[in-house]
Amino acid sequence: MDTVLDIFVYQPVVLGAQLEQEQMMIYKHYMGNLFGALGKVQRFLQIRIPTQENALESGLEPTEYITRMEKHMTLLMKC
Repeated sequence: MDTVLDIFVYQPVVLGAQLEQEQMMIYKHYMGNLFGALGKVQRFLQIRIPTQENALESGLEPTEYITRMEKHMTLLMKC
């Protein structure tokens, strides 16, 4: 069984500036290959680690965010 597990502790990079055309072509090629590969797997699981950085991105206080994420992960582990 093919499974991809994506674990991240902070917000994924968002391109904030225009890339030069050559760099954009490399980026598009990379992302196309990545999503092509993800489309072929049976399972794709993305886990967001409860960190202060992720809390700030979500707009919640870090303690509230971390508490909610830990409860959610506990429920997932029971499945």
